[in-house]
Amino acid sequence: MLAITPLRNYTKINLIKYRRALGLLIFFYVSVHLAVWLFLDVQDPAAIWKDIVKRPYVTFGMISFVALIPLAITSNNRSLRKLGPLVWRKLHMLTYPAIVLGGVHFVWLRKGWQVEPMLYLIVILLLLATRIKLRRRSSAVQVQQ
Repeated sequence: MLAITPLRNYTKINLIKYRRALGLLIFFYVSVHLAVWLFLDVQDPAAIWKDIVKRPYVTFGMISFVALIPLAITSNNRSLRKLGPLVWRKLHMLTYPAIVLGGVHFVWLRKGWQVEPMLYLIVILLLLATRIKLRRRSSAVQVQQ
């Protein structure tokens, strides 16, 4: 999701029309990941809450998932019309903390400093930095006009 705009701006590969579908696919993947953890790993409803409170990586993962729920629910044209573009865009900025929390969840989940989760987190942070840079550049251009 974070790579779609930088890809368009730097390589002219335009995947904007697939952004919503990719977001919903990500939500589906995260939901399946959560379902596997709930029903296959933990299996005990009392232990689920204890795990969320006790293990920070589970806490971060759960917060990330909860942040994705309103995004998935409002990823349709009707919600965009009902909320209005400004409120809808503000709500969908939950993508940023959700993806950072998901990256941290993956790093902590892997117990110890392993290369793969760290690479994912670095890519996430670089893509966020790119988006911040693009936003600053566009607001600077708007101020000059």
